[in-house]
Amino acid sequence: MGRTVAWNLDQWLTDGDDAWNRDIGWSALPACAYHWDRPVVWLDEDRLVLGGLGDDDDELVPGARVFDLTRRGPAGTAGTAEAIEPVEIATFGGPQGRFFTADGLLFSSSEDGLEIWDPATGARLGTLPGFRPTHHDTLRGELVELSAVGLRRWRTPTGPQAVAPS
Repeated sequence: MGRTVAWNLDQWLTDGDDAWNRDIGWSALPACAYHWDRPVVWLDEDRLVLGGLGDDDDELVPGARVFDLTRRGPAGTAGTAEAIEPVEIATFGGPQGRFFTADGLLFSSSEDGLEIWDPATGARLGTLPGFRPTHHDTLRGELVELSAVGLRRWRTPTGPQAVAPS
């Protein structure tokens, strides 16, 4: 069973094992049978984006699920009977490959190239064909593609208004 789990480091360091035992310091996101290599990225301090739509790798389709780790829904809202799962606030098809985030945007590195997404609406805002980033230099604000050909860099835009439509 492939399952992403996120811990609140402050609570973990303060409460130790109690953070785990009382279900206040961690969040278990929906499981996906036999899928261990899902793209996962922090959108900001509170929201996490999980790649792929579905709960079994044989039926997984490209997409993104956005979770607010500060909110908890009723038990079973994300697929199990556990009450520790965060609220899913957005779900949309399309993004695939590696995920990166900057300035409130989601970037996916697909076979065709870089795609830029609005994680609140699920709208694809733009593309950069042929550029497949492998790393994100957050200090320089650049996505980086390392390949046998060499190094290519692309500066991340500042906000959705800076993204040219595809």
